[in-house]
Amino acid sequence: MEKGIWFLRVNSIRNCNKIYKLFIFAFFMLRPLKNLNRVFNSMVFYSILFNFNPTEARKIYVPQDYSAIQSAIDHSVGGDEIVIFPGRYVENINFKGKNIHLRSTNSLDNNIVEQTVIDGSNNLSTVFVSNVESGSLEGITIANGASRTQNLRGLGGGIYCRDSSLIIKKCSLINNEADEGFKLAGLGGGIYSLNSSLRIEDCVINGNRANFGGGIYSENSSIFLVNCLMYDNKVSSLFVNFGVSGGRGGAIY
Repeated sequence: MEKGIWFLRVNSIRNCNKIYKLFIFAFFMLRPLKNLNRVFNSMVFYSILFNFNPTEARKIYVPQDYSAIQSAIDHSVGGDEIVIFPGRYVENINFKGKNIHLRSTNSLDNNIVEQTVIDGSNNLSTVFVSNVESGSLEGITIANGASRTQNLRGLGGGIYCRDSSLIIKKCSLINNEADEGFKLAGLGGGIYSLNSSLRIEDCVINGNRANFGGGIYSENSSIFLVNCLMYDNKVSSLFVNFGVSGGRGGAIY
């Protein structure tokens, strides 16, 4: 049975109970198996019989496994957890429709949250989420996003969320902006939400700017704010047809 035991190890099955059941099944029911191929066939049969799935959600570490957060996302699958170590990651990330979870190493440590930064470098939304059924951001600082090009106006400098369900927990959104386009207002300096459900919990949203919704702009969305701190979010006037229209909703619109 040495080959059978080796097969279990290389597949990194994490649930000890499943390993135990599989081992007992192979040892007592299918003796005397003498080659790895027949052991594999027995495991396939077991999988079908007991609805056993050896594929489990993984933890992907940045920068240990991938130097960039987007590279980790590109190599992830639904259910994976991406753990980001402290550092400043200058990039604009896209969930690519995946049900994944991004977090710092310790969301309860404010120093860790402050030091784990996704920096949009004043280039598009820092975080782009679309068609995600279940995703989350936890313990991360999202900064310096500047959305300018979507539909000739800025939508969501820090986070752009559309047709998705997203949990944002213990995050800081700072110094993000949604710029106005040609006669069109910038919406949602910190967060722009369209047709989405957002739960925003224990977050700090400050220093963000837009024409409407300096902190958050919500359109046809359900947004639940729990124990959040919002301050110093600003709106600016918009020039329309040689006139001036005042901005609205410094915190939320």
